[in-house]
This record gives sequence, C-alpha cells and structure tokens, in this order.
Amino acid sequence: MTPGEANLALASPLFPSVTITLPDGRRLVEEAPGASASRPYVHALTVSGLTRPAADTPACTAALRHSDPAGTWDLPWLPASVLNAGGTMRFTLSGTPDAAWGSSADASPPSFGTGQLPAVGFSLPSGATSVTAGQPATIQIGVASAGVQATTVHWQAVPSPSGLTVTPSSGTLTLAPAGCTPTAPVTQSLSITASGAVTGSSSVRVNLNTANGLTLPPVVVDVQVQP
Repeated sequence: MTPGEANLALASPLFPSVTITLPDGRRLVEEAPGASASRPYVHALTVSGLTRPAADTPACTAALRHSDPAGTWDLPWLPASVLNAGGTMRFTLSGTPDAAWGSSADASPPSFGTGQLPAVGFSLPSGATSVTAGQPATIQIGVASAGVQATTVHWQAVPSPSGLTVTPSSGTLTLAPAGCTPTAPVTQSLSITASGAVTGSSSVRVNLNTANGLTLPPVVVDVQVQP
C-alpha cells in the first residue's frame, strides 16, 4: 500500500475462499461467501488471530473500540504483522455500497509523515490582489495545520518594492492541537498601501517560521497597483 512499508490495502475479494500458506506454515485465510462481480461491496469484516493496531488518536477512538464486537474489523487495511501471524478474514459482501464501513477518519491507514511540515501558509484572496495608490487594501494571511501538534508560526511581510507598506508587518499565528476534528486555520488581516510612486506589478512575500526554528514555504501575494 505504501512503498517501503508492508501494510496491506484491502480490496473486494474475487473468490469465495482463499488460503495462503506462510513460510512458517501458518495460514492467512480469506472467506467471502457469495463473492462475485455482482457483489463487490464490503459491508462487514471480522478478523481472528490478528491484533488490531493501536489508534493514532486513542482519545477519539476509545469508546468505539470498547464497544466493537469481538473480531470486528472496520479498517480497510491490514498491518504488516499479518504476514507473520496469519489469521482468518471473513467478509460480508453485498451488491449495494455501504458508505459506513471503513470510512471514518480513525479507519484510515497510518500516515508515515517523516519530514512532514507541521503547517502551510495561505492568503485570502489567494495569489493576487489589486491596490489603488494611496488607498489601503485588506488581505488575510493564515496558516493551516498539516499535523496534530500545536504549532506557533511567526510571520514577517517583506514588500517589494519599498513603496509598498504592510501593516502590521509581522506577527504570530498559533494553531491548537488537533483532537477528534481537524483544527481550523488561523488568519490575520493585513493592510497594504502603495505610494503614488509605485505602479504596475509588485509583491509581498510573507516569510513563515515555526517557534522551534523550522522554515515553512513563504506566502507570496502578487499586488497590482493602480494609479
């Protein structure tokens, strides 16, 4: 499923029964009564002989996990341990889709985010704005979380050319830790003013750095100055 990792994605079974004998003699058995091209949708799955992987966000899943019937498997993937432990999977299939099975955020396969940035910046309106010389225009800059940790981002606006003025010119945006629902982006309003000496295309580069010194990709706002 993920290059370099042995986790396995589950797809609709093609055969009513399949047995795979592993190198140590253990077996991985798939049972799917009535499997056919007309019954491709998974409505339920039970797995025996395999330990369910720990949740990435246990606080969000504890109640669900405790109430699951024994062996219930609502994950559309199998951990790498299945290739050593073996086990038996029994599918319940149907000719109609089931939008509930394997669709929750907690059922998603693990994300291997080594090197992933904690947040990304953006501007509103995105990419470009128009300014009339001598009249301030308001835009918003913000950061959106790309992880689950609390993140503090320091920003600094660098206008080019110097005839552009940005107020405020720097600040801090703080993202709360993600819980069971995604963290909402955090924004701040900026005022851009162009002097009468500036016309045509200009830009404002907003540099972003986390509190622990990580540099994030900058936000660049194209500014079209009108006389």
